[in-house]
This record gives sequence, structure tokens and C-alpha cells, in this order.
Amino acid sequence: ILDYGGVPNTNDNSAAWENSAALTKAFYAANSSSTDRTVEIPSGYNFYFFEVELSYLYDITFRIDGTLYVSNNITAWPESNPRHILAALYVGDSNGFIIEGSGLFDGQGYDWWWYVFLTTIDNRPMLIAMERVENIEISGVRFQNSPQYHLDL
Repeated sequence: ILDYGGVPNTNDNSAAWENSAALTKAFYAANSSSTDRTVEIPSGYNFYFFEVELSYLYDITFRIDGTLYVSNNITAWPESNPRHILAALYVGDSNGFIIEGSGLFDGQGYDWWWYVFLTTIDNRPMLIAMERVENIEISGVRFQNSPQYHLDL
């Protein structure tokens, strides 16, 4: 993510959108590579991000050793996605997707749950959603505080 313009340790909208773009670029670069098919969140770094939408990935590893935070600027999130389930990380039409590492994927759900309770507006994203994806492996990474469900596979 750092090689593609990721902005670590900064919790604002601009950084979160930059990190979404950097993650997207990193995944598609890995998908195009014949040798380096891993996208890495390095240890010691925090990255805040909005929605990342991916499709047609093959034999990709997403290594999370640092921390990914779903942006909790709720009003900056899209209300829905007309193409698929709203998720912080959406993967569709893919085969061979591995999520591994010793890091954390934090949805900052507390803020989302209170927002729904106080406003009755419920556009919470899943933490990770996958549709039409085969050969999924998940190990080591901790998921916590999802705005909606942690995994929708």
C-alpha cells in the first residue's frame, strides 16, 4: 500500500480516500504480476480507508500485519452500492484469495451502531463481502468492531 500512495497513521477523509485508491492499485498491480502477488499492510502502520471494490482477482494474498481501520466518518460513506453489497472490502468474481497476517482489521463499529440508534439511518457496510469467489483462506488476522457483519462470504 505504501508503494501505491498509501497515507499511514492519518485519520481524515483525504487520507482515507487516498488509502482506498492505494489499496485498489496495489491489488490490481499484484493481480497483473507474475512474481509478486501479495498486497501488504506493514506492521507498525495504521491505515484508514473507505470502500475498496475489487473483482477478477486470481491467486492473491492480502497480508495484514499492521492495522486497517474502516473510516468512521459515516456521512462521507456512500449510502449503498448499486453493483453489490456495501462493504469496506468487496471482492467479486475471483478465485484464490488469501487473507493472512498478524494484524487487525477494525471496523470502528461502535460509532456506526450509535449512528443507527440515534438517526434510524442504516447504511452500515460489511467489513468484508465476497460474491462468486472460490478458494478463500483466512488465517491469523483479527477482525473486530464491524459496522455490520464481519464477513459475508
